[in-house]
Amino acid sequence: MDAPISLRRLIVRTVTITLFAVIPVVMFASFMRGMVDPPPKGWENAIDFHMFWHAARALADGRSPYPQPGHFVISGPDQSFFYPASTAAILTPFAPLPYGAASMLFVVVLAFAVAGSLWMVGVRDWRCYGAVFASPAVFTAISLGTITPLLLLGVAATWRWRNRAVLVGVIVGLTVVAKLILWPLLIWLWFTRRRISTVVAVGTGALACLLSWAWIGFAGLRMYPDLLRHAEAVEGPSGYGLFWRLGGGSGTYLVVAAVAALTVGWVAHRRDDATSLAVSVLAALVATPQMWLHYLALLVVIAGVFRPRLNALWLLPLLLWITPHQQAGGSAWRIALVFLVVVLTAAWTVAHRSASASGNQATLSVAA
Repeated sequence: MDAPISLRRLIVRTVTITLFAVIPVVMFASFMRGMVDPPPKGWENAIDFHMFWHAARALADGRSPYPQPGHFVISGPDQSFFYPASTAAILTPFAPLPYGAASMLFVVVLAFAVAGSLWMVGVRDWRCYGAVFASPAVFTAISLGTITPLLLLGVAATWRWRNRAVLVGVIVGLTVVAKLILWPLLIWLWFTRRRISTVVAVGTGALACLLSWAWIGFAGLRMYPDLLRHAEAVEGPSGYGLFWRLGGGSGTYLVVAAVAALTVGWVAHRRDDATSLAVSVLAALVATPQMWLHYLALLVVIAGVFRPRLNALWLLPLLLWITPHQQAGGSAWRIALVFLVVVLTAAWTVAHRSASASGNQATLSVAA
C-alpha cells in the first residue's frame, strides 16, 4: 500500500508544481525576455502603457494628454488617451524615464501589485499565486501594461482597511478616478454604513480630478464627456461588455447602471461586507460599457476574500484560455464564456458566503 500512495503523492506534487509554479514562471520569463532581447522595440511592448506614458509626459509638461476633436485613434503608437487626467497624474513618476525602461519597470510594478493584492486579502497558499499568474486575464493585464493590476490593488486595499474611515475613503477615491468603472465601490461604502468614508472618497476623487485638470489649465475637460462616449462607441462593441449586447445608448447605460447600483445597495444593506464587496466588483464588470478580458483580473479579490486556499474558485479564470483574446469581436460564444465565469463566480460567492467569508473576515478584522 505504501508504494502506490507514495507514487500518487509524487504525481500530485509534480503536477501541482508544474501547473502553479513552473508554467507561470516560464510564461512571465518568456514575456520579460521578449522586452529586452532584442532591445525594446518601442510602443508594442506593454502596448497600453505606451498610451499612459505619453499622457503622463504631457501632463508633467503642463500639456493636455487628450486628442484634438476628430483625431481619436484607437490603436497603434498614437493611440488616444481617454482616461481622467488624474490617471495620467498617478503615472507621472514614469514620465522622466525612456519608454523601454519605463515599460519594464511598470510591468514589474504590476506583477508586485497582483501579488500584493493577494497578500492583503489574506492569501498565503502559494498555489493560489500560481493560479492567478497563470490566468489569461492577469497575464494579459500585466503584459499589455494595463492599470487593471493597480485597480486590483486598490480593491484589495479597500477590503484590508475597510474599517479605517479616512484611509479607505482615500483609497476608494483614487481607485475610482483612476478607472471610473469601479464606481460601485462608492455605493458599497455608503450602504455598509461607512458614510464618512464615502464622503472622503468623493472628496478625494473630486480633488484629484480638479488638481490634475487645473495643472493643464483644464484643457480637454469640456470635451471629455464626448471623448468618453466616442471611445466607448468605437471600442465597446468589440469587447465583452453586456452593455452593447443590450443595444447600447445612454438610455441602456442608465438602466444597467441603475440596476447595478440598486443591487449593490440592497446586498450591502442586507448581507455581510464580503458578499457585498464581491457584488460591487461583479456589478462593475457587468455595468461597464467597455469590458476587455483583463478586467476579469478583478475577480482575484473575490476569490481571495472568500477562499484564501486553492479550490475550484481559483481555477475558474483558467477557462478563459479558451478565448484568450482581449476583444470578443462580436463572437457570441466568447462573450458567453466570459459571463459564464462571472456568473459562476457570483453563484459560488452566494453559496459559500456563510462559512468561508465569515472566517476570513474575522481573521482580517483582527489584523486590521
